[in-house]
Amino acid sequence: MRPLLTVRSGLGPYEVVRVPSFEALVAAAGPPERTWFVVDEGLLRARPDAFAAVAPERLVPLASTEHTKSFEALGPLLDGLLGSGVRRDARLVAVGGGICQDTVGFAASILMRGVDWWFAPTTLLAQADSCIGAKTSINLGARKNQLGTFNAPSRVLLVDGALLTLPADQRRSGLGEVAKFHLLEGEASWGWIQERLRWDDVGLLDELVERSLTIKRRYIEEDEFDRGVRNLLNHGHTFGHAFEAATRFAIPHGMAVALGMCFAARVSERRGLCSPAHCDELLHVLRPLFHPFQHALADASGEELLRAMGTDKKNVGGKTYAILTRGPGRMEKTAVDLAGEVAPLFGDFVRWVA
Repeated sequence: MRPLLTVRSGLGPYEVVRVPSFEALVAAAGPPERTWFVVDEGLLRARPDAFAAVAPERLVPLASTEHTKSFEALGPLLDGLLGSGVRRDARLVAVGGGICQDTVGFAASILMRGVDWWFAPTTLLAQADSCIGAKTSINLGARKNQLGTFNAPSRVLLVDGALLTLPADQRRSGLGEVAKFHLLEGEASWGWIQERLRWDDVGLLDELVERSLTIKRRYIEEDEFDRGVRNLLNHGHTFGHAFEAATRFAIPHGMAVALGMCFAARVSERRGLCSPAHCDELLHVLRPLFHPFQHALADASGEELLRAMGTDKKNVGGKTYAILTRGPGRMEKTAVDLAGEVAPLFGDFVRWVA
Protein backbone atom coordinates (compact mmCIF):
# COMPACT_ATOMS: atom_id res chain seq x y z
CA MET A 1 0.00 0.00 0.00
CA ARG A 2 1.24 3.48 -0.90
CA PRO A 3 0.24 6.30 1.51
CA LEU A 4 -0.96 9.47 -0.23
CA LEU A 5 -1.99 11.71 2.64
CA THR A 6 -3.19 11.71 6.24
CA VAL A 7 -6.28 13.61 7.34
CA ARG A 8 -6.04 15.04 10.85
CA SER A 9 -9.56 14.56 12.17
CA GLY A 10 -11.01 15.28 15.59
CA LEU A 11 -12.56 11.83 15.26
CA GLY A 12 -9.09 10.33 14.83
CA PRO A 13 -6.53 10.67 12.01
CA TYR A 14 -6.95 8.47 8.97
CA GLU A 15 -4.83 7.69 5.92
CA VAL A 16 -5.64 7.66 2.24
CA VAL A 17 -3.59 4.92 0.58
CA ARG A 18 -3.33 3.29 -2.84
CA VAL A 19 -3.63 -0.48 -3.24
CA PRO A 20 -2.79 -2.34 -6.46
CA SER A 21 -5.99 -4.40 -6.82
CA PHE A 22 -9.29 -5.40 -5.27
CA GLU A 23 -7.67 -8.71 -4.29
CA ALA A 24 -4.99 -6.76 -2.38
CA LEU A 25 -7.73 -4.77 -0.69
CA VAL A 26 -9.41 -7.98 0.52
CA ALA A 27 -6.09 -9.33 1.79
CA ALA A 28 -5.29 -6.10 3.67
CA ALA A 29 -8.70 -5.61 5.27
CA GLY A 30 -8.06 -7.57 8.45
CA PRO A 31 -8.93 -10.89 10.06
CA PRO A 32 -11.53 -12.63 7.84
CA GLU A 33 -13.60 -13.68 10.86
CA ARG A 34 -14.11 -10.04 11.88
CA THR A 35 -14.40 -8.34 8.47
CA TRP A 36 -17.52 -7.77 6.37
CA PHE A 37 -17.49 -6.37 2.82
CA VAL A 38 -20.42 -4.26 1.62
CA VAL A 39 -19.88 -3.97 -2.14
CA ASP A 40 -21.68 -2.19 -4.95
CA GLU A 41 -23.61 -4.93 -6.74
CA GLY A 42 -22.60 -3.62 -10.17
CA LEU A 43 -18.94 -4.08 -9.24
CA LEU A 44 -19.66 -7.57 -7.95
CA ARG A 45 -21.24 -8.49 -11.28
CA ALA A 46 -18.31 -7.02 -13.22
CA ARG A 47 -15.57 -8.46 -10.99
CA PRO A 48 -16.86 -11.48 -9.04
CA ASP A 49 -13.32 -12.90 -9.01
CA ALA A 50 -12.04 -9.93 -7.02
CA PHE A 51 -13.99 -10.99 -3.91
CA ALA A 52 -13.73 -14.77 -4.31
CA ALA A 53 -11.71 -15.01 -1.09
CA VAL A 54 -14.52 -13.46 0.99
CA ALA A 55 -16.89 -15.90 2.69
CA PRO A 56 -20.43 -15.55 1.22
CA GLU A 57 -21.95 -14.66 4.60
CA ARG A 58 -19.50 -11.76 4.91
CA LEU A 59 -20.14 -10.33 1.43
CA VAL A 60 -23.14 -7.97 1.22
CA PRO A 61 -24.19 -6.67 -2.24
CA LEU A 62 -25.58 -3.12 -2.24
CA ALA A 63 -27.64 -1.48 -4.98
CA SER A 64 -26.58 2.02 -6.06
CA THR A 65 -30.01 3.63 -5.71
CA GLU A 66 -31.32 6.49 -3.61
CA HIS A 67 -33.62 4.04 -1.81
CA THR A 68 -30.59 2.07 -0.63
CA LYS A 69 -29.33 5.05 1.38
CA SER A 70 -32.67 5.60 3.09
CA PHE A 71 -33.84 5.25 6.65
CA GLU A 72 -36.44 2.79 5.40
CA ALA A 73 -33.81 0.48 3.86
CA LEU A 74 -31.40 0.69 6.78
CA GLY A 75 -33.28 -1.75 9.02
CA PRO A 76 -32.92 -4.77 6.72
CA LEU A 77 -29.21 -3.99 6.18
CA LEU A 78 -28.52 -3.76 9.91
CA ASP A 79 -30.61 -6.85 10.62
CA GLY A 80 -28.66 -8.81 8.02
CA LEU A 81 -25.30 -7.70 9.41
CA LEU A 82 -26.26 -8.57 12.98
CA GLY A 83 -27.71 -11.89 11.84
CA SER A 84 -24.45 -12.79 10.14
CA GLY A 85 -22.44 -12.26 13.32
CA VAL A 86 -21.30 -8.61 13.33
CA ARG A 87 -20.16 -7.65 16.82
CA ARG A 88 -18.51 -4.63 18.42
CA ASP A 89 -15.02 -5.63 17.19
CA ALA A 90 -16.12 -6.03 13.55
CA ARG A 91 -14.87 -4.01 10.60
CA LEU A 92 -17.14 -3.02 7.71
CA VAL A 93 -15.39 -2.39 4.38
CA ALA A 94 -17.50 -0.33 1.97
CA VAL A 95 -16.54 -0.74 -1.69
CA GLY A 96 -18.40 1.48 -4.14
CA GLY A 97 -19.47 5.06 -4.73
CA GLY A 98 -21.12 7.73 -2.65
CA ILE A 99 -24.30 5.76 -1.96
CA CYS A 100 -22.26 2.87 -0.55
CA GLN A 101 -20.18 5.33 1.49
CA ASP A 102 -23.19 7.12 2.95
CA THR A 103 -25.04 3.90 3.75
CA VAL A 104 -22.17 2.01 5.36
CA GLY A 105 -20.72 5.07 7.10
CA PHE A 106 -24.09 5.87 8.68
CA ALA A 107 -24.73 2.23 9.60
CA ALA A 108 -21.28 1.91 11.16
CA SER A 109 -21.87 5.03 13.27
CA ILE A 110 -25.00 3.62 14.94
CA LEU A 111 -24.32 -0.11 14.94
CA MET A 112 -23.49 -1.01 18.56
CA ARG A 113 -22.73 2.70 19.08
CA GLY A 114 -20.01 2.53 16.46
CA VAL A 115 -17.96 -0.10 14.66
CA ASP A 116 -14.81 0.33 12.63
CA TRP A 117 -15.15 0.89 8.89
CA TRP A 118 -12.96 1.38 5.84
CA PHE A 119 -13.92 2.88 2.50
CA ALA A 120 -12.68 1.93 -0.97
CA PRO A 121 -14.25 4.50 -3.35
CA THR A 122 -14.75 3.28 -6.90
CA THR A 123 -16.22 6.39 -8.57
CA LEU A 124 -14.40 9.56 -9.47
CA LEU A 125 -16.85 11.60 -7.39
CA ALA A 126 -16.11 9.54 -4.31
CA GLN A 127 -12.35 9.31 -4.88
CA ALA A 128 -11.82 13.02 -5.55
CA ASP A 129 -14.26 14.40 -3.01
CA SER A 130 -16.52 12.55 -0.60
CA CYS A 131 -14.09 9.87 0.62
CA ILE A 132 -12.56 12.35 3.07
CA GLY A 133 -14.48 14.73 5.31
CA ALA A 134 -16.35 12.24 7.52
CA LYS A 135 -19.88 13.16 6.41
CA THR A 136 -22.60 10.54 6.04
CA SER A 137 -26.12 11.31 4.80
CA ILE A 138 -29.23 9.22 4.24
CA ASN A 139 -32.72 10.00 3.02
CA LEU A 140 -35.97 9.94 4.97
CA GLY A 141 -38.87 9.38 2.59
CA ALA A 142 -38.70 12.15 -0.01
CA ARG A 143 -36.36 14.22 2.16
CA LYS A 144 -32.89 13.80 0.63
CA ASN A 145 -29.83 13.71 2.91
CA GLN A 146 -31.70 15.03 5.95
CA LEU A 147 -30.28 12.43 8.35
CA GLY A 148 -26.57 12.03 8.90
CA THR A 149 -23.57 11.79 11.15
CA PHE A 150 -19.89 12.70 11.13
CA ASN A 151 -18.12 9.34 11.02
CA ALA A 152 -14.73 9.14 9.35
CA PRO A 153 -13.50 5.80 8.01
CA SER A 154 -10.36 4.62 9.74
CA ARG A 155 -8.77 4.13 6.31
CA VAL A 156 -9.53 5.15 2.72
CA LEU A 157 -8.17 2.86 0.00
CA LEU A 158 -7.92 3.89 -3.65
CA VAL A 159 -7.73 0.75 -5.79
CA ASP A 160 -5.56 1.13 -8.88
CA GLY A 161 -7.61 0.78 -12.04
CA ALA A 162 -10.98 1.08 -10.29
CA LEU A 163 -11.93 4.06 -12.44
CA LEU A 164 -11.53 1.90 -15.56
CA THR A 165 -14.81 0.21 -14.63
CA LEU A 166 -16.73 3.51 -14.91
CA PRO A 167 -18.74 4.64 -17.94
CA ALA A 168 -17.37 7.82 -19.53
CA ASP A 169 -20.32 9.92 -18.32
CA GLN A 170 -19.58 8.96 -14.72
CA ARG A 171 -16.00 10.11 -15.16
CA ARG A 172 -17.24 13.37 -16.73
CA SER A 173 -19.55 13.88 -13.79
CA GLY A 174 -16.72 13.43 -11.31
CA LEU A 175 -14.69 16.10 -13.06
CA GLY A 176 -17.34 18.65 -12.04
CA GLU A 177 -16.19 18.34 -8.43
CA VAL A 178 -12.53 18.30 -9.50
CA ALA A 179 -13.06 21.58 -11.36
CA LYS A 180 -14.73 23.06 -8.28
CA PHE A 181 -11.73 22.36 -6.06
CA HIS A 182 -9.33 23.97 -8.51
CA LEU A 183 -11.62 26.99 -8.92
CA LEU A 184 -11.71 27.41 -5.14
CA GLU A 185 -7.91 27.18 -4.99
CA GLY A 186 -7.36 30.34 -7.05
CA GLU A 187 -6.12 31.66 -10.38
CA ALA A 188 -3.06 29.45 -10.76
CA SER A 189 -4.89 26.21 -9.96
CA TRP A 190 -7.87 27.19 -12.11
CA GLY A 191 -5.55 27.94 -15.03
CA TRP A 192 -3.75 24.61 -14.54
CA ILE A 193 -6.92 22.51 -14.57
CA GLN A 194 -8.51 24.04 -17.65
CA GLU A 195 -6.45 21.97 -20.09
CA ARG A 196 -6.69 18.81 -17.96
CA LEU A 197 -10.42 18.17 -17.58
CA ARG A 198 -10.18 14.98 -19.64
CA TRP A 199 -12.03 11.81 -18.74
CA ASP A 200 -10.24 9.42 -21.12
CA ASP A 201 -6.84 9.37 -19.38
CA VAL A 202 -7.02 7.29 -16.20
CA GLY A 203 -3.44 8.14 -15.24
CA LEU A 204 -4.32 11.83 -15.35
CA LEU A 205 -7.48 11.14 -13.33
CA ASP A 206 -5.35 9.60 -10.56
CA GLU A 207 -3.30 12.82 -10.44
CA LEU A 208 -6.46 14.95 -10.34
CA VAL A 209 -7.83 12.84 -7.47
CA GLU A 210 -4.68 13.40 -5.41
CA ARG A 211 -4.65 17.15 -6.09
CA SER A 212 -8.34 17.48 -5.24
CA LEU A 213 -7.97 15.61 -1.95
CA THR A 214 -4.99 17.76 -1.00
CA ILE A 215 -7.07 20.90 -1.57
CA LYS A 216 -10.08 19.54 0.31
CA ARG A 217 -7.98 18.37 3.26
CA ARG A 218 -7.10 21.96 4.20
CA TYR A 219 -10.78 22.92 4.44
CA ILE A 220 -11.88 19.94 6.50
CA GLU A 221 -8.92 20.07 8.87
CA GLU A 222 -9.66 23.73 9.60
CA ASP A 223 -13.43 23.32 9.87
CA GLU A 224 -14.28 19.63 10.15
CA PHE A 225 -17.86 20.11 11.34
CA ASP A 226 -18.87 22.56 8.63
CA ARG A 227 -19.49 25.72 10.63
CA GLY A 228 -17.24 28.11 8.72
CA VAL A 229 -14.79 27.94 5.84
CA ARG A 230 -15.79 24.38 4.89
CA ASN A 231 -19.10 25.86 3.69
CA LEU A 232 -17.20 27.13 0.64
CA LEU A 233 -16.91 23.53 -0.58
CA ASN A 234 -20.63 23.82 -1.32
CA HIS A 235 -19.89 26.15 -4.25
CA GLY A 236 -22.22 25.08 -7.04
CA HIS A 237 -24.19 22.76 -4.76
CA THR A 238 -27.16 24.89 -3.64
CA PHE A 239 -28.13 25.48 -7.26
CA GLY A 240 -26.81 22.10 -8.43
CA HIS A 241 -28.91 20.12 -5.95
CA ALA A 242 -31.94 22.14 -7.05
CA PHE A 243 -31.18 21.31 -10.70
CA GLU A 244 -31.03 17.61 -9.80
CA ALA A 245 -34.34 17.72 -7.96
CA ALA A 246 -36.15 19.91 -10.50
CA THR A 247 -35.18 17.52 -13.33
CA ARG A 248 -35.97 14.41 -11.25
CA PHE A 249 -32.28 13.54 -11.23
CA ALA A 250 -31.92 13.52 -15.00
CA ILE A 251 -28.64 15.42 -14.50
CA PRO A 252 -25.84 13.48 -12.75
CA HIS A 253 -24.52 15.09 -9.57
CA GLY A 254 -21.11 16.34 -10.75
CA MET A 255 -22.65 17.77 -13.92
CA ALA A 256 -25.30 19.50 -11.83
CA VAL A 257 -22.54 21.00 -9.67
CA ALA A 258 -20.78 22.31 -12.79
CA LEU A 259 -24.07 23.87 -13.91
CA GLY A 260 -24.56 25.19 -10.38
CA MET A 261 -21.19 26.96 -10.50
CA CYS A 262 -22.21 28.59 -13.77
CA PHE A 263 -25.51 29.72 -12.26
CA ALA A 264 -23.75 31.04 -9.13
CA ALA A 265 -21.50 33.07 -11.45
CA ARG A 266 -24.50 34.57 -13.22
CA VAL A 267 -26.10 35.55 -9.89
CA SER A 268 -22.75 37.00 -8.84
CA GLU A 269 -22.46 38.92 -12.10
CA ARG A 270 -25.95 40.36 -11.59
CA ARG A 271 -24.80 41.60 -8.17
CA GLY A 272 -21.65 43.14 -9.64
CA LEU A 273 -19.35 40.67 -7.86
CA CYS A 274 -17.73 39.17 -10.96
CA SER A 275 -17.36 40.08 -14.60
CA PRO A 276 -19.29 38.77 -17.62
CA ALA A 277 -15.93 37.55 -18.93
CA HIS A 278 -15.54 35.25 -15.93
CA CYS A 279 -19.02 33.80 -16.54
CA ASP A 280 -18.21 33.17 -20.19
CA GLU A 281 -14.89 31.54 -19.35
CA LEU A 282 -16.57 29.31 -16.78
CA LEU A 283 -19.17 28.17 -19.28
CA HIS A 284 -16.52 27.54 -21.95
CA VAL A 285 -14.46 25.36 -19.58
CA LEU A 286 -17.30 23.46 -17.91
CA ARG A 287 -19.73 22.95 -20.79
CA PRO A 288 -17.91 19.84 -22.12
CA LEU A 289 -18.47 18.24 -18.70
CA PHE A 290 -22.26 18.53 -18.72
CA HIS A 291 -23.36 18.73 -22.38
CA PRO A 292 -26.02 17.60 -23.40
CA PHE A 293 -27.49 16.96 -19.94
CA GLN A 294 -28.21 20.67 -19.47
CA HIS A 295 -31.12 20.33 -21.90
CA ALA A 296 -33.10 18.63 -19.10
CA LEU A 297 -33.40 22.06 -17.48
CA ALA A 298 -35.69 23.17 -20.32
CA ASP A 299 -38.38 20.87 -18.92
CA ALA A 300 -38.09 22.33 -15.41
CA SER A 301 -39.72 25.50 -14.17
CA GLY A 302 -38.58 28.35 -11.97
CA GLU A 303 -41.21 27.26 -9.43
CA GLU A 304 -39.71 23.75 -9.22
CA LEU A 305 -36.27 25.26 -8.77
CA LEU A 306 -37.47 27.50 -5.93
CA ARG A 307 -39.27 24.63 -4.25
CA ALA A 308 -36.12 22.50 -4.34
CA MET A 309 -33.92 25.30 -3.04
CA GLY A 310 -36.40 26.05 -0.27
CA THR A 311 -35.85 22.59 1.22
CA ASP A 312 -32.02 22.70 1.10
CA LYS A 313 -30.66 21.51 4.45
CA LYS A 314 -28.15 24.38 4.52
CA ASN A 315 -30.94 26.96 4.87
CA VAL A 316 -30.86 28.77 8.22
CA GLY A 317 -33.34 31.12 9.85
CA GLY A 318 -35.72 31.08 6.91
CA LYS A 319 -33.00 32.23 4.52
CA THR A 320 -31.51 30.40 1.55
CA TYR A 321 -27.73 30.59 1.28
CA ALA A 322 -25.45 30.02 -1.69
CA ILE A 323 -21.72 30.32 -2.34
CA LEU A 324 -21.27 33.19 -4.77
CA THR A 325 -18.03 34.25 -6.46
CA ARG A 326 -15.83 37.24 -7.17
CA GLY A 327 -13.58 35.06 -9.36
CA PRO A 328 -11.22 32.10 -8.85
CA GLY A 329 -10.32 31.68 -5.19
CA ARG A 330 -12.72 34.39 -4.02
CA MET A 331 -15.96 32.74 -2.93
CA GLU A 332 -18.34 33.87 -0.20
CA LYS A 333 -21.43 32.50 1.49
CA THR A 334 -24.41 34.84 1.24
CA ALA A 335 -28.19 34.82 1.41
CA VAL A 336 -30.01 34.90 -1.94
CA ASP A 337 -33.50 36.11 -2.76
CA LEU A 338 -35.29 33.17 -4.35
CA ALA A 339 -38.29 34.97 -5.81
CA GLY A 340 -36.66 38.30 -6.64
CA GLU A 341 -33.18 37.22 -7.70
CA VAL A 342 -32.95 33.52 -8.55
CA ALA A 343 -36.21 32.76 -10.36
CA PRO A 344 -35.97 35.70 -12.83
CA LEU A 345 -32.54 34.45 -13.99
CA PHE A 346 -33.56 30.87 -14.61
CA GLY A 347 -35.04 31.22 -18.12
CA ASP A 348 -32.08 33.22 -19.42
CA PHE A 349 -29.69 30.76 -17.81
CA VAL A 350 -31.33 27.78 -19.55
CA ARG A 351 -30.91 29.50 -22.91
CA TRP A 352 -27.31 30.54 -22.09
CA VAL A 353 -26.09 27.02 -21.30
CA ALA A 354 -28.04 25.31 -24.12
